[in-house]
Amino acid sequence: TEATSATGATSSRPQVGVCELLHSRRFQLLAAAYLGFGLGSWVAVVHLVRMAMDGGMVEAEAARLLLFLSLGSVLLRLPGAWLADRLGRRLITSLACAVLCAMHLACVFDASRGSSAFLSAFSFCVGGFNGIVLSSCPSVPAEVLPPAYRSLASSAMLSPIGIGFLAGPPVASAIQVATGSYAVAMVFASACLGLSAALMGGVACMTPDAVGKGGVRTVATPAVEATITRA
Repeated sequence: TEATSATGATSSRPQVGVCELLHSRRFQLLAAAYLGFGLGSWVAVVHLVRMAMDGGMVEAEAARLLLFLSLGSVLLRLPGAWLADRLGRRLITSLACAVLCAMHLACVFDASRGSSAFLSAFSFCVGGFNGIVLSSCPSVPAEVLPPAYRSLASSAMLSPIGIGFLAGPPVASAIQVATGSYAVAMVFASACLGLSAALMGGVACMTPDAVGKGGVRTVATPAVEATITRA
């Protein structure tokens, strides 16, 4: 299939549809990693204030934790982007999920969930590392998928994250209601984030896929892509 540019010229770069993208093993692995991230990462965002109060913090102090959440989201994105440009977005995403996994696991201990100092640091990290993963998400497919897949995959990556955001907090809430404590809910979130970190770590070990649709060989470099576009 030929793609038509804004100037009316045609490009020989093959295009793929949704079905072909869904059958890509690399896309499936990325989608599973981001689904795990979505399931685990939004639990603390939604339940942070209630969890702090459950640990013994007064309501006004618990509400102030949202400020640290916002500050982390704003302040850590820039250094996260700087590191991602140098180390690769796959590796940074895997490391961010691993840190979030460890932080959520620390919340299992009652003393931590009732500590103002710990929860302030926890809120800052949750906001910051969530922001790093989300800001890197659209660029990750370009590191592992052929050029024909990248545009569609960058948009499609938001779907598993969104599904995770919708499903994770209710599951954590059901766990909290069943057990009477947020400890097990934090284990659930930590497990999801740990799985995401492991899957993204596997993706980070992959070499860039240079095989396009139909077995056409393409190299993922700006110079070659510019040549393909002009062809």
